[in-house]
Amino acid sequence: MIRILLVDDDALMLQGFKFSIDWEKHGYEIAGTVRNPESFMEVYRQLQPDIVILDINMPGLSGLDLLKELRQSSKDLVVIIVSAYNEFSYAREALRLGANDYLLKAEIEFEDILSSMDQHKTQILERHKHLTAPGLTAVTSQLVFKFGEAYTVFDIETCEEIISRIFTLAQKNQLPHDEIIRLLLQLYDQTCDIYTRHAGSFPAPKHSFKSTLGRCRDLSQLKDYFTEFFSDINNSLFEKIYCEKQTLLEAVTNYILTHLSDPDLTLQKAAEEVNVSYYYLSRLFASEKGINFSKYVTSLRMKQAREYLLHSDEHIHVIAEKTGYQNLSYFIKKFKENTGCTPKEYQKKQKILQKKYQEGPQHLL
Repeated sequence: MIRILLVDDDALMLQGFKFSIDWEKHGYEIAGTVRNPESFMEVYRQLQPDIVILDINMPGLSGLDLLKELRQSSKDLVVIIVSAYNEFSYAREALRLGANDYLLKAEIEFEDILSSMDQHKTQILERHKHLTAPGLTAVTSQLVFKFGEAYTVFDIETCEEIISRIFTLAQKNQLPHDEIIRLLLQLYDQTCDIYTRHAGSFPAPKHSFKSTLGRCRDLSQLKDYFTEFFSDINNSLFEKIYCEKQTLLEAVTNYILTHLSDPDLTLQKAAEEVNVSYYYLSRLFASEKGINFSKYVTSLRMKQAREYLLHSDEHIHVIAEKTGYQNLSYFIKKFKENTGCTPKEYQKKQKILQKKYQEGPQHLL
């Protein structure tokens, strides 16, 4: 269906255009109407019509002003000027600026408008056919899918490559503005869904996103805006994830410190305590701490064991139990792996060093 945007400050004229012709019967649809020329370009960018029927005489911005701006955005758009001025100078200026036709309101019949549009119908339909070719649609759909896959694992580099490729395809195939916006909205939906799963509410409402897209005049502005949007969303996401990770790791670390004496202290128990999966905590711990959960627990237990050996007279088997080891032989083995000596040897060496330190330099005389 070929989409038409009607622009006229006269409400009766707009009503006449809308209801005097069975547009659908002829392969057309009224995409929208505009009475205020100040809001026209935003509406145009949102609706992306194939044909604009534009009144030349409106308060504020004239139809010729809008025509100039339209031609900066699109060379293919069909623009039909309707005017009350039966002066050649107006018609000449409109045609010079790129109007496809110039019709006088005093003489106009709605069939004349239909006839004028029909002259461009074949060209518009061919462009639709070319731009919505199954091959191109399949490629863009696949790119959107791959974007979602990459973003799920936070492969931002791949996401950025896909965004760049979509805009390259859009430029190469001269995709219509509304088709590009449709693709960007799909990328928005993918981004919003994944962000929400990991960090809660999405910081960019869809209506605001769509409105900003609608104000972008060309492909370059769309690309600049979406690139900046995606970068800002990622910064927000990673900041939230980082804060949540730090909070989670702090909770896990506190749990470990208060359960060092528990021989059943495991990654699985810690994961259940903080309500995350075993696999997620395992990967998070290794990536953030640079050491796996088991080795981290062992290092804390050994540190605690050294403190007990230095500052208490408790038997080694008691210290082993206090640090989560029920098997004394296994405790001694782990301690030696960690310090290079047995608990008794460590205790003896540290007491000798402590005694020398207390004696001061006199022991060297």
